[in-house]
Amino acid sequence: MGSATSRKLCAMATRYEPPPTAPLLYSVNDLAHALRVSRALVYRLVRAGELTPVRVGDRLRFRLADVEAYLDRHRIAGRAP
Repeated sequence: MGSATSRKLCAMATRYEPPPTAPLLYSVNDLAHALRVSRALVYRLVRAGELTPVRVGDRLRFRLADVEAYLDRHRIAGRAP
């Protein structure tokens, strides 16, 4: 390979960004923002047993499946969005 080709490959490699993926776990702030509620409400839901967190060190994190389960349990049937 010539040096010009090598430079192009190196430039492409440094500009590559992997496709965006959903995070494995969400923080209290992420969840509050996504649900458009306060952080305090997220903590209240945890204390009430409504949301199940995962503890990572001293931080609470939430799996998407657990958040979706909470939302499914609180869906209002028969009403248009």
